[in-house]
Amino acid sequence: MDTLCDELKVELRNLGISSAGYRIDDLENGKPKRSGRLWRLFSFNGVTITPFDIARCALPNFTAYSINDSGVIGGYSVGNGGVHAAVLRLGGCPAYVPNVPNGPNNSSVVEVVTDNGNMLIGKSGYDPFALLSKGKLFNIPFPSGYSKSSYALDALAVNDNGIVVGNITTLGTGVPVAAFEYKDGRSVDLTTLFPLNSGWTALTAVDINEHDEIIGEGMYKGKFNAFALRY
Repeated sequence: MDTLCDELKVELRNLGISSAGYRIDDLENGKPKRSGRLWRLFSFNGVTITPFDIARCALPNFTAYSINDSGVIGGYSVGNGGVHAAVLRLGGCPAYVPNVPNGPNNSSVVEVVTDNGNMLIGKSGYDPFALLSKGKLFNIPFPSGYSKSSYALDALAVNDNGIVVGNITTLGTGVPVAAFEYKDGRSVDLTTLFPLNSGWTALTAVDINEHDEIIGEGMYKGKFNAFALRY
């Protein structure tokens, strides 16, 4: 079976793939480039859909992080004195979206973009994160019992319903200590969503789907295991 690498005779770094088969790869002269990148969008079967060079755009430095089924790419752009959250639409140029207020060095990344346009904005491993939904920016707070003096939030996924999941990490080390869910303006420790005395501890969240099902890992009765949660 032919692969995209076979067809193009280049090295690729896969960065994201959508359910519709859109995939983003980092290419420049056959090798990944770290700045002023040339980005190309390919279909899942390796057929090139739309190659484009964003150097022609007003925001020429764009780094991709995620892609949805409409071909909207989330990431960041460098310009105007800093790093700014941005999106790139298929065949178009990058456009700024709001940075998270009080973010690290006023720099943010569109880490996830959903099919209905919800965007998880922040910087992995750093607090704070925010949800951009229907044109409004919502800061994601800490769950009760945790604060930014000792912990950081690492939001990982958001679905079309605007529910965000991620992990709470110790400040400075990035070691996860708990998982969290953000919904309707409130964050909770994921453990509180499990039945009482369920046997699950030390949870870490990985992803959430459009049915609000959360997957992750943790300790179950003293043994490491995976979980799927729907409540």
